[in-house]
Amino acid sequence: MKRYLLLSFFFLTFIGAFAQNISVKSFQALPMDMTASSLEGKKTDQNGNVAALIKVVTAEKDFSFEGGTLGIVDSQVRKGEIWVWVPRGLRKITILHDKLGVLRDYRFPIEIEAERTYEMVLTTAKIETIVKEEVRMQYLGFQISPPNATLWVNDDIWELEPDGTATQFLNFGTYSYRVQAPNYHPDAGKVTLNNANKTEIVSVNLKPNFGWVEVAGDGPLKDASVYVDDNFIGKAPCKSEALKSGQHTLRVVKKMYATYSQTVMVADNETIRVAPNLTADFAEVTLKVDADADIYVNDERKGTRSWTGPLGSGTYKIECKQPNHETSQITKEITASMAGQTLTLPAPKPIYGSLNVESSPNFCQLFIDGKAQGNTPQFIPEILVGSHEIKLTKEGYADHMEMVTIVKGERTQMKPTMSNGREVQFTCNVPNATLEIDGQRVNSASGTYMLTYGSHSIRATAAEYLDYSATINVSGNTRTYGITMQPLRKDEKTITVNGVSFTMKLVEGGTFQMGATKEQESDAASDEKPVHSVTLSDYYLGETEVTQALWEAVMGTTVSQQRDKADKSWSLRGEGGDYPMYYVSWNECQEFITKLNRLTGKNFRLPTEAEWEYAARGGTKSKGYKYAGSSTLRDVAWFGQWIGKTYDNGNSGEKTHAVKTKSPNELGLYDMSGNVWEWCQDWYGSYNSSSQTNPQGPSSGSFRVLRGGCWSNNAWGCRVSDRFLDYPGKRNGGNGFRLCLPQ
Repeated sequence: MKRYLLLSFFFLTFIGAFAQNISVKSFQALPMDMTASSLEGKKTDQNGNVAALIKVVTAEKDFSFEGGTLGIVDSQVRKGEIWVWVPRGLRKITILHDKLGVLRDYRFPIEIEAERTYEMVLTTAKIETIVKEEVRMQYLGFQISPPNATLWVNDDIWELEPDGTATQFLNFGTYSYRVQAPNYHPDAGKVTLNNANKTEIVSVNLKPNFGWVEVAGDGPLKDASVYVDDNFIGKAPCKSEALKSGQHTLRVVKKMYATYSQTVMVADNETIRVAPNLTADFAEVTLKVDADADIYVNDERKGTRSWTGPLGSGTYKIECKQPNHETSQITKEITASMAGQTLTLPAPKPIYGSLNVESSPNFCQLFIDGKAQGNTPQFIPEILVGSHEIKLTKEGYADHMEMVTIVKGERTQMKPTMSNGREVQFTCNVPNATLEIDGQRVNSASGTYMLTYGSHSIRATAAEYLDYSATINVSGNTRTYGITMQPLRKDEKTITVNGVSFTMKLVEGGTFQMGATKEQESDAASDEKPVHSVTLSDYYLGETEVTQALWEAVMGTTVSQQRDKADKSWSLRGEGGDYPMYYVSWNECQEFITKLNRLTGKNFRLPTEAEWEYAARGGTKSKGYKYAGSSTLRDVAWFGQWIGKTYDNGNSGEKTHAVKTKSPNELGLYDMSGNVWEWCQDWYGSYNSSSQTNPQGPSSGSFRVLRGGCWSNNAWGCRVSDRFLDYPGKRNGGNGFRLCLPQ
């Protein structure tokens, strides 16, 4: 801000002065300080000799030095010091200061030598001068309302703070000021400054040059739109922003009321309150149509069949709309004088097509959209366009349901063939079970499905439940069928592959004595010894040997085809889906397991020899039987008669038998003695007497292990400790296998 300052007069009076001589506190040589001979501090006098250096220690500045006839070489002001170079042999020095005075002819207490550094510490006293000033200036301040006003002082604009204040320090004199702001009356005046001991404050409160308009909101005024000078100010009730004092035009607008207009005079700082009387400009009318049609007014839906409500004066488009009908429309002028009148509207005209329904067989009862229409065949010349539900019923046939679309002016032809079956409602105790009917999955096991009359196979499956399979016969009386599924035991797993299911039994781990234990010792061969301790972890073992049905589901070949791969002259030893698979080598077992794992996402393998024997003995439930599940072989095994042997007469008939036709052992495992030899994972090798945990057998060999005896073996080969061997690539009519699944 530009300021003008007048000349001020200051009267200076010296009240007092004080001075004291400069003195040397100490002077000494600095033998360890090499500054005088260093590159930085080395200087020469007028004769070319290296000068001595005196470091003058003082807090004051502006000293000068004189050395008499020998003179001073140089001096420099350093931080906290003054460096003075003098010729060697100088005996005294004079120190001068404009304010502190003169220390004349100070005599050095020691000899000054070339290239030596010395220290001189000075003590000084300051001169203090006290001046009294006579001031002829004063602070001028303003407090302005409103704070957005503009302030002129002697035609100079002063900038106001946000709170409307401003101050300056001015010379004595008289000053003119002027204040103005939008929508306020201006103010002006003068102020004289002649007292330096106080701040002159001028308060200016501008008077408003505006007022307000307020509109009531009672009755019809509520939510009316309010305008002042054609500017929208809000919905009634409302109050305007500040309006400049004077004449303004007020308008109030509301739908179905005449526009209200008034001139109002706004006075300074006053509120004009207005409560206009709005004049109604509408009619309460009833619109009616003799049809199930929707009534629209200016494209806004009002109701169905009839509507009563207000319509403001004006011209309206009124329509009646109904599906599958031509929309009717009128244009109507509505005035306030029509209040209470009922306007009857033209009904929409129907749009027709035709429908011809024939059926096989004839004379089915026909329903259209749930309404009975007689029997087929039937021609309906007029039927509304659009979608319709057609239903045909006849005793002994399944109901036929169909949606048809009728097109304007066209004939729609139908000739459905009825199914000679009926709907059967299935219920199941497992909510998430799925159902297959005749091999086709139909989703939920609880639902209603159309079945033809006659026999149907059904199968329900669900996680953690045993599969449910049955054959039902659908007749005219069949309406519902209940499915009850049994929970899957936690000690077994049932797996289905390509429609074939098999069960794996849990074998809880434990420790047992492997080999020819006391009960088998009299019959034991040398390779069954020594008896040794084996500890196993949990695992699952197949409830039965792998069946021919499961082999075919995985490999796609039959037992007959397996035989033909080796020798077609070999005879079959029992054929059927629930018979054990044979004519398979150890190597082919591995191919089967690889494909099975890919299909199921599991990790099947052959059991180790230790796992096989532990399970055959009954695991943790073992009762010490000689054979798998009994000491009476005929109860648990299909085995043969060897001529010259006296162990048993045999019962196999020289062939395999269906699995699970003899009693299981303690773990629920079937045919672990007899029926077919079972390949194990191990290479064949001798036992050792050391304790072992989860043994895997020898790391290599020529033969793989087989266990359990078969239909052609006598009782001796069916003992749980007996061991047999064969080449891994060898097929045999008595060799099969059982699956193992690690826990």
